[in-house]
Amino acid sequence: MPLPKIKKQADLVYRSLMAILILFPVIRILGQYLKVGIILINWDGMMQLGIRSIFVFPTK
Repeated sequence: MPLPKIKKQADLVYRSLMAILILFPVIRILGQYLKVGIILINWDGMMQLGIRSIFVFPTK
């Protein structure tokens, strides 16, 4: 049965999404305090785009 595999994948996606949502503000604050620079800014931008697409795409 392929059903448990699908559930496992969905669980993994859900967990990674929750981890992203939890870590996102932490990374932002760290970036503001440490001024890490281009890498963090680029990653922050990618995260924002990713989160935005996750929340915008299903509503279309």
